[in-house]
Formats: sequence, C-alpha cells, structure tokens
Amino acid sequence: MITWIQELSTRNRWLSKIYEALHPHVLALSFRLSTRGGKEPLLVYQMGRVGSTSIVRSMVTSGLDAPIYHAHFLTPAGSELMEQLKSSHRSWRARYRSRLYLRQSQLLSQWVHKQHAPRFKVITLARDPVAVNISGFFHNLYAWLPELAAESGYQTLDHSEIVQIFLERYPHHIPLTWFDTELKQVLGIDVFQTDFPISKGFKIYHSVHTDVLLIRMEDLDRCGPMAFKEYLGMDCLELTKANVSSEQPYASLYRAFVERAALPSSYVDRIYGSKYACHFYTETERSRFKKKWCQSR
Repeated sequence: MITWIQELSTRNRWLSKIYEALHPHVLALSFRLSTRGGKEPLLVYQMGRVGSTSIVRSMVTSGLDAPIYHAHFLTPAGSELMEQLKSSHRSWRARYRSRLYLRQSQLLSQWVHKQHAPRFKVITLARDPVAVNISGFFHNLYAWLPELAAESGYQTLDHSEIVQIFLERYPHHIPLTWFDTELKQVLGIDVFQTDFPISKGFKIYHSVHTDVLLIRMEDLDRCGPMAFKEYLGMDCLELTKANVSSEQPYASLYRAFVERAALPSSYVDRIYGSKYACHFYTETERSRFKKKWCQSR
C-alpha cells in the first residue's frame, strides 16, 4: 500500500511535496502496525547491486502476509554515502525517491535499535565483489563522474578512461566490509564466525531479536525456492528480476565494460584475497572470477 502511494506521488511535484511531508508519519504508523497481529516484519537488508529490488518485488507479488521493508545501509556511515549519491541524481524524481529512501533507512535504523523492537526476519545476499563494484559504479555513474554533462550522454566516454575512473574513484571496499560494518554492527550477527555452506548456497543465522537468511546471488535461481520455503514457509515463489543493469540507460556502456574488462591483476588479487571472497567462494570460483575480470575479450 505504501509503495503504491509513493509511486503515485512521483507523478508531479505537488503530490511529491505533500507525500514527502507526510512520509515520516506514514512510516511510523507502518512500523507500529507491523508489531500487531503476530506477524514478523521482513527486512531485505543487503549491500546495493545484489538483487535486493528483485527480492522485494518477488515478496510483494507473492502475497507474503507480512510488512516488507528494504534498506542498504542502517549506520551513520552508510547514511553519509547515501547522501553523497542522492546529490548526484539529475532528475527531480530520482532525487525525490532517494530522499524518501534515505529517510526510510534512517527511521528503520531507529526502529531496529529500539529497546523493545519487535522480532523480525532479514534477507541478505552475497555476490561476486567485483561484479558488485562494477554494477554499483554504473548505477551511480554521475556520483563518480560529476563532470559528465547529462546532455553529452554515456557514449562519449572512452573505455580506458572509464576503467581508470572506476579504479580511482569508486569505494571498492563496500562489498568486502558490508557484513562487518552493517549487518554485524546493526544486528550483532557475525556471518564470518562460522563456515558458509557454499555447495548449499544459503544459510540461516539466529539471534535473540532476528533471524537472517543469507543467499549467494549466483545461487538464487538454484536454491532460492528451497531457501524461502525453509525460511518463510513459502511454496513456489517466482523470482521477478528488477532494477538490473542490462535494462538501465547505461546498459550498452555497462555491457561493453563487462565484455572488455581487463582489470589490473593487483586489483583482482586484492579483492579475491579478501576475507569476504574467501568465505563465500571456493578457490576454483575465485580463480574463475579473476580470469573473467583480468582477461580482455
């Protein structure tokens, strides 16, 4: 219901100003109502560009009988990054949606940290970290390339220039540290404390206030239905793809970057030698990723 009203408010600036003023009160009411009826709220909480929008949309269309919320960052440091990205958007609708999303994340953070917060469930995903970084770079291209004029278009950039800007300006640490700086700090769950069942593709973690389902994005189609059935009791969940890079305005540039990528070995060695990569991917998988991103095609 809230999502439908929010989308309606993007039709013109007058409606957006009214809804933006009411937004904190709408969310507060939603949080209060979510504690009633014995239904555990579901929070899709994961780093950007790992399929979170697809998960949310799939849960909504499946008719899941529970309040559903979505956040990438719930810490002050995460809010600062979102503020930076928000200011880079060119259209008023994009800036408006970013403001609402930032405010929702801040209110969700307050809600999660309340002393008597209700028990809730969390879904999070892991993904090839270089793929996360490349997708995140193009998704917020103007944030890392503020000098790029909107009217000049994406196609004016040379591939080698894009690679250099990607390496120099993008915060490559985000996927490597997100589970420590966000999930562990906010929810107190350390996913690195125990082994991740790579062949299974997912794992459920438990704490006093929440349960967390963690799935590798690469295994979502293979093990997603089984994971959601075990975790939420859902049968025959149809996963709906949304907000994918191949459908964005920058799709052709993104595709060319991925196809021609020849990233420095020093970069990919550092990324795939990280605690994150070694925890979620086998040596064989990491070697395959290295070959993919180092080898010019």
